[in-house]
Amino acid sequence: MLQNTPFFAIKSLLQAFPLLRAKGIKSYVFWPLGINLLLFAALQYGLLTSLDTWLANVLPSDGVMQYLSYLVLPLAFLAILVVSALLFNWVAAIIAAPFLGLLAEAVAARCSEDFKPSNRSLLTEVRLAFAREWLKIRYYLPKVVLLLLLSLIPVVNLVMPLVWVVWGAWMLSVQYLDIPADNRQQDFTGFLLVLKKRRLTVLVFGGCVMLLLMIPIVNFVMIPTAVIAATLLWESFRTQVGD
Repeated sequence: MLQNTPFFAIKSLLQAFPLLRAKGIKSYVFWPLGINLLLFAALQYGLLTSLDTWLANVLPSDGVMQYLSYLVLPLAFLAILVVSALLFNWVAAIIAAPFLGLLAEAVAARCSEDFKPSNRSLLTEVRLAFAREWLKIRYYLPKVVLLLLLSLIPVVNLVMPLVWVVWGAWMLSVQYLDIPADNRQQDFTGFLLVLKKRRLTVLVFGGCVMLLLMIPIVNFVMIPTAVIAATLLWESFRTQVGD
């Protein structure tokens, strides 16, 4: 069976794309998608307009060395693609958190007979969503600081790119799987324990989301798609939450 295996993490993402337009779900996709597009455009514009200034400060303006700009420019664009994809995804997910919670509710109501929507007001959704996001930020920050410090240590920093990729996959999974978990009133500590028991599945899910975020056009719809997929995946975990 695919249930609760790394293969189900991939399957949940494949199932999520068609559900973007499903009746009872597509109306909840509009706001997170709009926030996603606006932030992505603003972030890309800011990064691209500052690229020339960055190159001017880093590279010599005359002599043979100025030709290095032709080599650095493609690498700079690649770095912008990777960094902006992860950064805008994190910021947009925080801002759109209340709407993502409503989207996850709609998906859970569709795929689980025992799920009952909270019917809370939007103001309550906003307050509770941001309180939960603060828990995630407190979880992320110490680990990010530690990884940054390790990245400065010679020899150790040689393996840090791989460590950052793994951590990025885990962080994306925590970000999205927590939304349906919160809707099921799962406390954050218990939520992390559930994920740690299914570490490989969780890393595969986050890794796939990370990869899709790097693909132009696809990355525009990845926030609502990841929420839908995470809801399907969490519902598959839910029967074993008491393990």
